[in-house]
Amino acid sequence: MKQIRIVSAEQLPAGKIEVVYGTLASQPEIPAGATAWEVAVTDEYVGNFSRSTLVRVRREPYSFTFFLRDVNSANPIWVPRAQTAVLPADTVRLGPRAFAGSRFVAVDLGASACTAIGEGAFADCTELRLVHLPGVQGQIAADAFDGCGEGLVLLLPEGAAFTVADGGVTREMDEWAAEHRFFVLGE
Repeated sequence: MKQIRIVSAEQLPAGKIEVVYGTLASQPEIPAGATAWEVAVTDEYVGNFSRSTLVRVRREPYSFTFFLRDVNSANPIWVPRAQTAVLPADTVRLGPRAFAGSRFVAVDLGASACTAIGEGAFADCTELRLVHLPGVQGQIAADAFDGCGEGLVLLLPEGAAFTVADGGVTREMDEWAAEHRFFVLGE
């Protein structure tokens, strides 16, 4: 079984998920107003052939289809027109420029244990105001949020131990956040 997380920048009307060459093991309906939801697929085929599992997201105003084999955390699938990203539910590392330039206002990595955020992962996300990081420890690249506005809130679990990698030097997150005028809050 492969579990993925679909994250939308906007609250949109209800929709549905369809799977071709596999079995949808989660609810097919996308609730109205949902900005993140989990999808589970069984009997999937992720090879490089014509019968690779396809996932269709049908939601107004934009629908899209992707190969399940292409979902990975280093390079999430980004659908600009739909302002939606697709990544594994158990993402532990966001690769360089994973969401760069997206119009997300908030990103909730949900139940994933994301412990690393790569270079420029959220660079130039000028509308980003909140990022929820459920991991309890890890490292964030110093330029992960370059180009984001002041006042960005990073929501971490109480007692989280994130550090910032800055040119080979490890810095404490609170110092780095204050320098960028970001806020770090505990849940």
